[in-house]
Amino acid sequence: MKKRDAFRKLPLVSDDAGNVESTLTLIPLMAVFLGVLQISSFALSHEISSNIVQGQISRASLLGNSFLSKMESIDSSLNIRRIELSGGGAILIKSIENIQFPLSPFSLGDNKFTVTGIAIDEN
Repeated sequence: MKKRDAFRKLPLVSDDAGNVESTLTLIPLMAVFLGVLQISSFALSHEISSNIVQGQISRASLLGNSFLSKMESIDSSLNIRRIELSGGGAILIKSIENIQFPLSPFSLGDNKFTVTGIAIDEN
């Protein structure tokens, strides 16, 4: 009996009130946190990919054909389409497909998205 009374005097063990309530609060809070984290990571990944593709296509447009042929010899996955215009110049188009890996089990949609960059080459 004395051991039991000594055990009850410990502050962490003797007071069990609120454990169920805190668990019931933490589960939906964690679900909301993971959902928001997933949505924000998708948005950030899409914006970063968009900026990279647009930067590559703009650089190729500004620096001209010599830069474009040099970059294609280095990186064969550059995949820049060139549409010649009748008055001179060309439209450069680059598309890439990215796959976003889910951070939580709440991702319901497709994890693939396509990013396209367009620039006009006047050279």
